Order: sequence, then C-alpha cells, then structure tokens
Amino acid sequence: METLSDLDQGPEVYETSDVESVDDLGVRTQESSGPEVVTDHFDAVSAHTAFEEVTLEGMLELVDFLGSLAAESLGRNTYHTRKWKETKDQRLARIAQELSEIKEEDDEQKMQVEKLGNLLEALVENKGRAGHYFERLSTAFDRVEAQLSSIKHKAILESSNESETETKLESSPKNHTSQSAVLELELRLAGLEQAIGLNEISLTPNLRNHLRDLERKVNVLYNPEYELGNIKQKVLELNKELEALAKSRRMAQLALPEHDRVSHTRVNEITSTRSSSNDFEKKVEAIYLKLDEMEKAKSQLPAVIMRLKTLHETHRGLAGAVDAVSELDDTLGTLKRDLLSWNENLDLTKLAIEEHAKGFENKHHDIEEKLQLMETRVEALIKGT
Repeated sequence: METLSDLDQGPEVYETSDVESVDDLGVRTQESSGPEVVTDHFDAVSAHTAFEEVTLEGMLELVDFLGSLAAESLGRNTYHTRKWKETKDQRLARIAQELSEIKEEDDEQKMQVEKLGNLLEALVENKGRAGHYFERLSTAFDRVEAQLSSIKHKAILESSNESETETKLESSPKNHTSQSAVLELELRLAGLEQAIGLNEISLTPNLRNHLRDLERKVNVLYNPEYELGNIKQKVLELNKELEALAKSRRMAQLALPEHDRVSHTRVNEITSTRSSSNDFEKKVEAIYLKLDEMEKAKSQLPAVIMRLKTLHETHRGLAGAVDAVSELDDTLGTLKRDLLSWNENLDLTKLAIEEHAKGFENKHHDIEEKLQLMETRVEALIKGT
C-alpha cells in the first residue's frame, strides 16, 4: 500500500480518561455498609439450580396458615411440591403458546370493536327503515291504498255507465310514506267524513241527509196505498171524460141559436170558474201535469237504488279505512317511543365504544410492553442455553 505523505509516521497515541487508568479497569471496589444493613450473599445461580425443577401441587385454596384450632387438618395443611423438569423444546413451545394466546386476545378485542362499529353503522343507516314496525306500517299503508283504489275504481265504473266519457285511473307511486302523506290522508278522510255526514243531527248538506230525503221519497212512491198505476188509470179515465164532455158542449153550442150560444158560453164560463175552484180538480190537474216527471223518476229509480247500494259499500270501506288509520296512529306512537329509546341506546352504545376503545389502547400499550419484555427474556434464555 502507498503511504500518505501528509500524515505523520510517529508512534500511535491512545487517549484515556482522567478518572480511571488502564491498571484499575479489572479491580472491583467494595462499598462499605453499616452494621444495621444485612448483606448476606445470595447466589442466584445456585437458587435457580435448586428450585427450577420444583412446582406446587394439591388444593391450594385449602391452605390455611392462620393457626386456627377449628381447622380440620391442623398441622397437616401446607403446600406440597414435586419435581418437574422442563426441557428446551417445552419452554419454546410454552413461549410460543403464550405469544399465540396474547395474539388471539388482541384479535378478539379487535373483532369485538369492529363488530360494535358495524352494528352502529347498520343502526344509523337503517334507522326507521327496517324492523317489525316498518313492516306493519307498510302493510297498513298498502291496505289503505288498496281500499282507496277500489273505491275510485267503483266510482269511475258507475260514472261510465251514466255518461260515455272515458276516465283513466292514475296509480300513485308506492314510495316510502312519510308524515306529510299521513297528514294528507287524514285531511282527505276528514273531508270524506264531512261529505258523508257521520253526525245524524248535522245541519250542513251532506250525503246522509240526501239519502234520508231520497228514502222518504221512495217510501212515498212505493206506498201500497198510493199506487201509481191506479192513479194513472184514473187520470186517463178523467181525461177521456173531460174530452167527451168538451166535445158534447161544443156540439151543443153549435146546435143552439147565436144569442142562446152566447148566454150558454157565459154559463159555461161561470161553471168552469166554479169547477176550477174545486180542490179535487186542482189535485187531479196537478197529478196530470206531473205524470211526465213520475215517468222519469220511475226510469231513474233503479239507478238511484244502485247508487245507494254503492254508497253503502263506500261507507263500509271508509269505516274500514278509518279503523286502519286509527291502528296506524297507534303504531306510529309506539314507533316514536321506540325511536326515542333507540336513540338513547345508541348514545349509550357510542359511549361504551369510546370507553372500550380507550381501554383497548391502554391494553394494547401494556401488551406491547409485555411482548418487549417477553422478547428480552426469550433472547436471554436463548443466550443462556
């Protein structure tokens, strides 16, 4: 090797501390202790050799060193030992098992925390959208919508029989019902109740009052004491008699002389005015004038009866809808109380998870320290063997 020209080629110099010297490095100093301090020598190697193969056995929980006279086995109750020797493979297996148990405990705690977190996320995500009450709510709303659609369908079929106009049913989309839909349904039900007239002494014009009026008129028409056929026949007979009487009067006037004809016409006028004042003739004339209306009423009477039956069915369906809505109100109240309790449980769960996470962090730190100590011990054991 080439030598460097700029470096000094003199003897090497070693630096030492001012306190110690090379001669004192191998000398151990003994500290002086007072007479009150016990400084008995304890050999750890001999103690390890003496007790490493000794283990305790027996019923350790029954050991009593209090010296009680009531003890059953006084003087014989003590620890028992036996020889036990652990090989190198056994020690390594035991250390591996302890490490695996520590790892499994760590994994179980992590899995529990993850499980609680997933449960919390599922509860927050599916809040109010799953469960027994949601199914009951959906079935109740389906029943209400089915009844309303059937009522609309029947009303459209009846209106199509009377008029030739074609109507189309609009099917409402089945979305998740909300509180606004429930309020709208309640308003519609209130309007229907007001139109039908649930109160019997209601003074406002409603369907119940119209039905009562129609029932009274139908009862009058179908009264056996006043049959329309007999009245019509009598009216026709009276009409024929009046026509014959008018013809005979006209022929009689033509047969009389002119001056007698005038006086006779005056007499006829007087008699006609007297006869017009007769109440019976007025009633007969009123009946005769209302024959066309009676015929129309007779032709429309089957349709009125059919409409009354349909209205009865509608009223019965609305009664079922009202019962369903009342049940829905009860279910909503129960659901509201359950949601409040769920919120409280979620808050408690959140606090418990936070406390558990803090405890988990502390345990994790302790386990890491234990693992480090275990590693140092394992290394010491490996070096010792």
